[in-house]
Amino acid sequence: MNIFRFEFRQALRQTWIWIAAMVFTFAVFLAMYSAVSNDVEGFKSILQAYPESIQQMLGINLDAIGSVLGYYAMTFSFLALVGCIQSATYGFMILSWEQREKTGDFLFSKPVSRSRIFWAKTAAMLVNVVLSALLVSLINYGIFCGGGLQGVDFTAYAEMQLILLILMVLFFALGLLLSLVLGKIKRPSTYGLSLVFALYIYSAFFGADSTIKRVFAPFKYFDLFKVIDQHTLELSWLMLSAAFILCLLGGSYVIYTRQETHLS
Repeated sequence: MNIFRFEFRQALRQTWIWIAAMVFTFAVFLAMYSAVSNDVEGFKSILQAYPESIQQMLGINLDAIGSVLGYYAMTFSFLALVGCIQSATYGFMILSWEQREKTGDFLFSKPVSRSRIFWAKTAAMLVNVVLSALLVSLINYGIFCGGGLQGVDFTAYAEMQLILLILMVLFFALGLLLSLVLGKIKRPSTYGLSLVFALYIYSAFFGADSTIKRVFAPFKYFDLFKVIDQHTLELSWLMLSAAFILCLLGGSYVIYTRQETHLS
């Protein structure tokens, strides 16, 4: 029984749907760019009327709105929301299937260790997450080029897409751990949606207040406009993201391999 192949295929159909959703989100905002670029000052005046808290929540940078990557950076949070909801849902879903579908007795009757089951399932979903981020990045860049838009710096764009991948993997790992802590996840999508929106709102309103608060605000780990200007990711936050992901996966592994599986 190839657990990895089975789990990968089980999630693949959903993955195509999520990819389409992310590409559609990108295309909708990009379609608005021509109108924005033709009247940058007028659009700035509209955004200036927004309360500062709303500007901060939406990631509005009035100085960068004239460039295509600056505009993309402001709409990036909506793309990231879709991707993070996907990956968080996968995290809540993958290890709770046996309890939800009551198939754990069949799975654990096979001569396969819990350790192997955990890593096979986790790897299958991680491949789906990485596949989503990679294909969305390539398709969206193709849309950039196909639309004849000028000023798209590939290096900056690639770094922004790396941020998307990091966020998606982080939310997958967080959803994975929470699914084991909470137990009996009946609606993974509801949990994934709630988790992502809760941390998004927290990041928007409190993530910039202090370094301590920023630690719990993943959507504020990286400054997209600094990425555009300096072509660099802050190493400290890159390392913190990696540490969180490893700790969350490690904690999930320990819990999964030691806990009892409740089938009813």
